[in-house]
Amino acid sequence: MDVLGLLANISQVVDLLIKIGVMCSIYCVDVKNAPQDVRKLLKEVDRLTAVVKELESLLRSPKGASKLESQPLRQAVFDLRKLLAELVAKLDLGAKHARAIWPFKRRDIHDIIAAIERQKANILINLNVEQTSILLDVHQEFVLSKLRIAEAASFDANVDSEESHCLPGTRTEIIQQIKHWSTSPDSKAIFWLNGMAGTGKSTISRTVARAFFKDSMLGASFFFKRGEGDRGRTTFLITTLTAQLVRRMPSLAPQIRRVLEFEPQIHEKSLSDQFQMLILDPLKQHAGNGQSSDLLIVVDALDECGLEESMRILINVLSNAQYTENPRLKFFLTSRPELPIRLGFEDISGMYDNMLLAVVSTPTIEHDIELFMRHQLDKIKQDYNKSVTQHRKISDDWPGLAIIQKLVASAIPLFIVAATICRFLNDRRLGGPPHQLKRLLEYRNAKLSGLDMTYLPVLDRLTAGLTVSNKEDVMNKFRYLIGSIITLAKPLSIRSLARILNVSTDAIEDQLDVLHSVLGVPSDLDTPVRLLHLSFRDFLVDSEKQLDLERYPFWINEQEAHAKLFLQCLRSLSNDNVLREDICFLRSPGTLQSDISQDTIDACLPDAVQYACTYWVYHLTSSNRSICDHDETHKFLSIYLLNWLEALSLMRQSAESVHMVDDLIHKLEVSHFQVIGKFLRDIRRFILANVVTLEKAPLQIYSSALIFAPENSIVRQMFKESIPTWLRTLPAMQPLWDPCLATNANQLTSIVNLITIPASDRVISLPKIGGEMKVWDLKSASCIAIHSNVLAKSVRVSPDGTEVLYMTGHKVLQVMEAATRSCIGEYRGHTDTITCAVFSADGLQFASGSKDGTLKIWNRSFDKPVATYEFGHHDQLLSCPNFFSDGIRVISPIRGDTGIGHAIGIWNVLTATCDAVLEGHRANISDIILSMDESKIASASYDKTIRVWDTREWTCVAIYNGHAEGISSLTYSADETLLISGDLAGTLKIWDTNVETQESRLEEHEGAVLEVMFSADNKRVITTSGDQTVRLWDADSEKCIATGTDHQIFAWVPMMVPQDIPTAPYDHIINNTDGLYGWPKSIANTSGLGLSNDGEWITWDSYRLLWLPPTYQISAADIDVATSRIALGSRHGRLLLIGVDPSRIFAINSTPVDGTGRVSSSTYQ
Repeated sequence: MDVLGLLANISQVVDLLIKIGVMCSIYCVDVKNAPQDVRKLLKEVDRLTAVVKELESLLRSPKGASKLESQPLRQAVFDLRKLLAELVAKLDLGAKHARAIWPFKRRDIHDIIAAIERQKANILINLNVEQTSILLDVHQEFVLSKLRIAEAASFDANVDSEESHCLPGTRTEIIQQIKHWSTSPDSKAIFWLNGMAGTGKSTISRTVARAFFKDSMLGASFFFKRGEGDRGRTTFLITTLTAQLVRRMPSLAPQIRRVLEFEPQIHEKSLSDQFQMLILDPLKQHAGNGQSSDLLIVVDALDECGLEESMRILINVLSNAQYTENPRLKFFLTSRPELPIRLGFEDISGMYDNMLLAVVSTPTIEHDIELFMRHQLDKIKQDYNKSVTQHRKISDDWPGLAIIQKLVASAIPLFIVAATICRFLNDRRLGGPPHQLKRLLEYRNAKLSGLDMTYLPVLDRLTAGLTVSNKEDVMNKFRYLIGSIITLAKPLSIRSLARILNVSTDAIEDQLDVLHSVLGVPSDLDTPVRLLHLSFRDFLVDSEKQLDLERYPFWINEQEAHAKLFLQCLRSLSNDNVLREDICFLRSPGTLQSDISQDTIDACLPDAVQYACTYWVYHLTSSNRSICDHDETHKFLSIYLLNWLEALSLMRQSAESVHMVDDLIHKLEVSHFQVIGKFLRDIRRFILANVVTLEKAPLQIYSSALIFAPENSIVRQMFKESIPTWLRTLPAMQPLWDPCLATNANQLTSIVNLITIPASDRVISLPKIGGEMKVWDLKSASCIAIHSNVLAKSVRVSPDGTEVLYMTGHKVLQVMEAATRSCIGEYRGHTDTITCAVFSADGLQFASGSKDGTLKIWNRSFDKPVATYEFGHHDQLLSCPNFFSDGIRVISPIRGDTGIGHAIGIWNVLTATCDAVLEGHRANISDIILSMDESKIASASYDKTIRVWDTREWTCVAIYNGHAEGISSLTYSADETLLISGDLAGTLKIWDTNVETQESRLEEHEGAVLEVMFSADNKRVITTSGDQTVRLWDADSEKCIATGTDHQIFAWVPMMVPQDIPTAPYDHIINNTDGLYGWPKSIANTSGLGLSNDGEWITWDSYRLLWLPPTYQISAADIDVATSRIALGSRHGRLLLIGVDPSRIFAINSTPVDGTGRVSSSTYQ
């Protein structure tokens, strides 16, 4: 009970902190000299809120409640609550006047902040006992729950137990050399074990990993395996290694948690960014904290990691381990000697140690294989003799020295051949060991190659003694079943295979009965069937065998196998009501993805269904098929698109669906995709717009995702019957998708420079007043790196895009490599703050100017300036003008008809005249950029618009609207297919320049909507806005029927708001640019239609009903109870009217999935 009481007090503290923030916003409007004091108070309140929230989180953790709860902590929280209550009372008193009067003097604010800091310190002191261990537990649990990992990828995973470890006495020289590398302080950070297929690399890797683990040196391990789902690609390599490192070193968890909170989808970033953010940076922060020995990571089978380019990239990424120390990170890598891998190691020449299994002496290999075979044959003999009568037992000297030597000679140098021979001899389904040995020696006498001798005895057994017609029947079944098994993206059980392939489990088991020596065949129907070694697959799909089908009738056409699996996946998803709306019987449309248990998902989406949903696109793209109008793909998506997306959302794969659609677009048949092509591109925009929605609540795909799509969207039109009948009034939407591809809110400081990194999908943002420099990935529209304390006007990118020049501190230049973000050079010489810097065209020199009155020229090869020019301490270097390539024309903002800086002037340097003026912006222009071919000029303005101008006709050809605040910066992507803009509110937007802009047919305010109110007869809606207008709307048609202008209001409407602020029907909040926006206030009555406190959900009886996408950023709301309609105002100036039919939502609150199913809600009378 003490813990519950403490948590109740903390909840009251949080409420008081919110109320302080709300009330301070009122004073910002009414009190002339208060904002400076208010901002000081709010900053301290923010810091205190962070501490209280962390305390609440710790107390709710399993270990925190027992360790942290104490009388001193309860007293500290009680004293804080008392202090804040007194503060609220004083603020409330000052707000009750006709015009708010700030109740504090400047000295009072100083004392209040000091008192808050004392109470905060008291809480932190009481938290100090055992807080570190609790925090580490909490951080570790958070990190492990958020990191997406590849299952069964570690060295001790049960699924690979067949491969086991090296037999004692074998591979001794190789293992000894690896151990010497692992402990030598002079060894390189990477050791590459290189050998052809079947030479035992994975067995050595497991043996080495186990030895490292026993010596407490193993940090993590990852065993790639083609055809094993996530183990066959690099997507989750770094996250899987990170999870293992966090278990090994919990002290890394806090740093990694910060990364995951900032970028939850980090597995979608490049390998380089993942490695830097999740492993290198945390280890660097951890340096010297007790882990001084080397930390070993084992990565096996690089050649099975997927795409060839991934192999080369991965080697380059892992080479950055050389920069770590205390602990020093080392990688043990194995692979076949494939060309991309050899090129990758050539790129890091001199930075790795290696060993080639091919140069191991033949006597050594022969000794090891013979020792292995003697051990296995003796075990086979003993097991057989235990199971038969006396007269059938094998003699003690079986099979004899001569036979063993023949078998060893056949296997050299491939350990997989020796292992498969032993499995073949031990397979009692084909006969006893003596019989099997006799058949095996017949193939050896035919002088077949090692793999032929290994696999042909097994395969030929399938057709032995059959007629020609029966053989063909067996071969067709083999190609269909075994061709599917070796082609699967991940292993499936017999039961799942039967469901996808539409055959009986008995038929599959009959086929597998004679293949136990080459496949891992389970004894039950629900354990996956696995390849024992990849060489079996390679043997079957080898294209050279197609030239001799008489000798190799078991050859499998890999593309045809993929095509069959693609068709069977679609068939299985289209039959028996497999995909349908609300497949998990959630019933409540507001059920959060996080509230759905994995057991529920697995029960409603069996493994076969999950496989088909996830991999049908993969099998299509790997086949020889293309996509055309009205084909299987077109028909499937036309019927099951929303159901498929719901299933992917339940499986937490919404983000991957974007990449799947991209793959489908690449498979379009050139001459027959008029309909499907448009459909797929509309699907892509639909998914991009709703990834957040899908990740939040799967069933919102049928409501929120559809009603907020453009009215002429193909997806919306095709699936309009799926819109719930309880939605009676839908908000008006634009007819077509706009050019804005992505919005990232509150990620930038108010004013930034945007800089494109050439030949990449990266953009840099840097505050114009200095601070955090961020690197953005345009494909995922997310930040992938942050650099603190970077000076304003200091970032420059080298012409080839490989390096970034920036200044840290006040007097030091640093050159940073863009790929790894590591510092590769420092240049000192200025004696005062550096104000600007620029690369030369060849990137070999750069210049820097400083407040010390000098301009210095630097050569990259020297750490001293090669030239210094003095221009005086009181002068400043200006940034270079925006020149055309002819050096004659210059672009700059000039005075237009609407004001200074509202137009663009095109100046002729030779004649000192203005050749053209581009007008259209209604506020100052903040940024101007020129396209590479100089055919277009793009301009950003504080009027919240981007304009694109044609430099031949000097006309505006495109206008981009969508920012809620003035735009401060603009840049093109490297290929100029995208425009990237940042506004004063810190929002980053990415625009597709290939999508035509459209004139908005929707009326809206030019500023944020501050208040919304239904008229007394509920036929009209009135809105006020920061654009100083009041609008009157028809509540049925959502049309504006009257506008009042020049109102002297911004965020405070006395005529519409009672003076008694605590009981008024709305509060205010302050956004990060100190602008004020209206916000709904909670009312005790929670029945019927409502809005959640966070403004994200329309609710019914406090149950989540309809998700409101972040794009709309709801700022005000009112409810018409009589007609069950809600009017919503957004920060973008939009009015949204949504109505529900109460008679059709009776079942929504009858089956809450989370115990109550309720949310904190605001409801209006």
